[in-house]
Amino acid sequence: MLKKVIIVVGVLLISLPYVGQEKKATYGFSFGINKTKLEHNLKNSLSNDSRVGFRLGVLADLPLVKGLYFTPKAELSFYRSSLEYTEPGKFNRDYVVLPTGLEGRLHLIYKFREGKELKPFILGGASYILALNGELETFEYSSGSTFTADVGIGVERKFEHFIFAPEFRYSHGLTNVNENPLFNGDIFLHNFAVVLVLKG
Repeated sequence: MLKKVIIVVGVLLISLPYVGQEKKATYGFSFGINKTKLEHNLKNSLSNDSRVGFRLGVLADLPLVKGLYFTPKAELSFYRSSLEYTEPGKFNRDYVVLPTGLEGRLHLIYKFREGKELKPFILGGASYILALNGELETFEYSSGSTFTADVGIGVERKFEHFIFAPEFRYSHGLTNVNENPLFNGDIFLHNFAVVLVLKG
């Protein structure tokens, strides 16, 4: 697992040499909340429980052309979602789906009203979420990592000493995270997040 973590962080760091451009890059950190939606085709699932989780991260904002930025992000996310399922005549159990993930996000952001103090923006890109759960105490099956496609909107406000840029994101899971052999089917993790970004 350590090898996977090094690969995810390495991909993000490779992009940092862009700082030599005429317009300097900015760096910052983020924190926010997320809500997960589990999509599945499982016949023996009774219900799913999705509570509000939270996330922390770091990012770089690298200018490409006027208004367009490349924004790599690394985030540690805590999802709080599970599926209750049944084995007929035997038991009911909760399958915790990707409780903790290390996320590497590669986003393109287009900022409107470049040069103004208040700039709305849109974003799009892709992410890889590395599952950090391993084997769980509650049950013996972990869940897998996944790729997502991301879209979002936000607004950036420049203050004297820092930049505040809240954003709303939707991440659509593209790969199956189910690693429970009792499930004959797929589980996709979709996520809504409200993230507060501070840059300097």
